[in-house]
Amino acid sequence: MAALCVCLAIVSSASAGKPVLRDPGIPDGEISRYNVFLRDGAQEVSTHRVATNQHDRGPAYEIATDTKTMVLLRRDLTPVSITRRNEDASIDWRLLYRDDRVNYVFPGPRRNRVEKVDRNRYDVNAITHVVRGFPFGEEDEVKFQLVTMDRIVGVGFKIVGEEIARVPAGDFPCYKLRAGLTGIKGRLYTRKIYFWVEKAPPHRMVRQEDEGVTDVARTELIEWRVDDEGGAP
Repeated sequence: MAALCVCLAIVSSASAGKPVLRDPGIPDGEISRYNVFLRDGAQEVSTHRVATNQHDRGPAYEIATDTKTMVLLRRDLTPVSITRRNEDASIDWRLLYRDDRVNYVFPGPRRNRVEKVDRNRYDVNAITHVVRGFPFGEEDEVKFQLVTMDRIVGVGFKIVGEEIARVPAGDFPCYKLRAGLTGIKGRLYTRKIYFWVEKAPPHRMVRQEDEGVTDVARTELIEWRVDDEGGAP
């Protein structure tokens, strides 16, 4: 989803340790649709379908968007794989996570590569659902590594308030999170991204606003439902 592909220009590092995020309890068969307002004035609609599955590393969420399939471990939302497909269903690229490595796999002439990552590493392509795992009620700030397509950065997410988010899907009592780079680099690169996350479980991401970090200005929840007969295709 182009909406949330953050391309931060400065590399930082996040500390390893115990899991910083939690399982938000996303229901099997959840379907969410978002309006995505790009900075150039264009607008897109993105649909997210969630299925709960059993992976060889444990219970997992399989999240399908219009162009990507993302597998996240339920216990802490760390990624297992991210796959982007072309319109003809062929694979454009894949990110495969194992232990302390992420493998960037590009079919065709593009060169594959491997990068070292920390225990608490999360994927920017899944950020809509990663923010749902914030340990609300336990912490007011978390820090971790965020893996993008061209670099790995250290980021911090902090609760900066509680607000009613008014979006096409309705009015939602939300925690407001502020995200930005950590450490010295974060003091140099000060633009932030804000997320409004529903206070009630399963903590849906309701709204996102970007100060200029990405090509997306705003994202808003249009509608959501739970399909009891199946999740992600």
